[in-house]
Amino acid sequence: SPPPPLPIPSPPFIAARGAMGMAVAYLTLYNSVLCVGWTYVLYLTIETVLSGAGPSAVYPRTVDVLQPVQTAAIMEVLHCMVGIVRSGVVTTAVQVASRLGILWGVLYTTPEVQGNPAIVSLLAAWALTEPIRYSFYTFQLLKLPVPAPLLWIRYSLFIIAYPVGITSEVVLAVSALPHIRAAVAATGMLSVSLPNAWNFGFDFYWAAVVATMLYVPGAPFLYTHMLKQRKSKLSKVKTA
Repeated sequence: SPPPPLPIPSPPFIAARGAMGMAVAYLTLYNSVLCVGWTYVLYLTIETVLSGAGPSAVYPRTVDVLQPVQTAAIMEVLHCMVGIVRSGVVTTAVQVASRLGILWGVLYTTPEVQGNPAIVSLLAAWALTEPIRYSFYTFQLLKLPVPAPLLWIRYSLFIIAYPVGITSEVVLAVSALPHIRAAVAATGMLSVSLPNAWNFGFDFYWAAVVATMLYVPGAPFLYTHMLKQRKSKLSKVKTA
């Protein structure tokens, strides 16, 4: 007798599978573009340093690529919120907010710190880890076997890169505070003074101070989280 006909997927199943396929295609494109973007930031950083131009030349050389690729990380918070990736919303939001605070709240608003030597170590830490992270995600999205060296470095490089990056962020933030204070006093930069029709006040200088102080509890929290994640991911490989 002929085999029974295959069940026809219901419309909701087809729609769900189609939506998932679109999400995978979008995330693959997103991760691939940012992998290339961060690789270019790394290239520009290394090229500028090796040219002997000095730290003051690094930010102007990289900024046109750095700003869009780092700002695009806002989408990663949205990815978590809508459920197309499984990372925690809070952890992702804290990491992204920290980076954007430095990029826009410090480097963009305070030209005086753009030539600080810490910009070199900052971009080295950021631009070394991000191509690896986005490459790792792309392999997973395409359901390709992740090369063992990529898996190991994905969950090991941060051990050095994270403290270097965080230290650089704090150095830049603290160095910017006197300049931010002077700019707020002189021009009210990014601040809202009382009284006003909305009865709302905001002082950018004190917001920057609070944000900088949050590194004290925030950095150990995120570092511990990543160490636990490393132990979990690499232990699965050893037992496989």
